[in-house]
Amino acid sequence: MQKTSITMESEKFMNEWKQLLSNVRGALLFSGYDVNELSGMDNFIEEYNAIKNLGVLYNFED
Repeated sequence: MQKTSITMESEKFMNEWKQLLSNVRGALLFSGYDVNELSGMDNFIEEYNAIKNLGVLYNFED
């Protein structure tokens, strides 16, 4: 069986995660979690904010 490889720029890969991470953050807030009291949330928000754009797979603005 031949293996196939896929390549993608890391920035474009991370862009695909922005909406998913936004959904996770929103679900936590909706569930009543305080982002200031969750361990690691400061790192989560920092990483989320570092992603500049939405990717194409989860971009529903049209």
